[in-house]
Amino acid sequence: MCWCAYITKPLAQETLEATLSKWLTGSKPSHKPATGNKNKKSPASGLLDTGVIASLRDLMGENYSQILQKYMDESAKLHTVLKESWQRGDLKAVSQAAHSLKSSSQYVGAVSLKDMFAAIEAGAKQDDKEMIAQTLKAVEDTYPQVRHAIGEILDKEKK
Repeated sequence: MCWCAYITKPLAQETLEATLSKWLTGSKPSHKPATGNKNKKSPASGLLDTGVIASLRDLMGENYSQILQKYMDESAKLHTVLKESWQRGDLKAVSQAAHSLKSSSQYVGAVSLKDMFAAIEAGAKQDDKEMIAQTLKAVEDTYPQVRHAIGEILDKEKK
């Protein structure tokens, strides 16, 4: 899933807020003050930019956890597509999946993953199979950790 498919870049906060609210709830956005420092990565995980998480919380209010859950669901599917495309040698599909994962990872503050998926996308466009293989290994280490960190956030929201 590429959340950027229906919103042109660069993103305007108002446009993003309206689109996400409509997409998630069919209603107007609600606001809730952000918590935490917007300029630091999570000390617990070091994998997520808490500024992005705080901005999502500020932007989407109580609905922000739906964005995180949507990332968890859709990124798992795209991660599978990425791996299967790589195994088939379909670099165009690798590039497409990496592009979608890059964008959605950036939106949830998974900056290290965003950078890895950007490298895979570039490697696929340049037919750099060695670089793709090396970066995919790093993704296999990092992606489960990011999912765990997001899962912890979602668990805290349920309490």
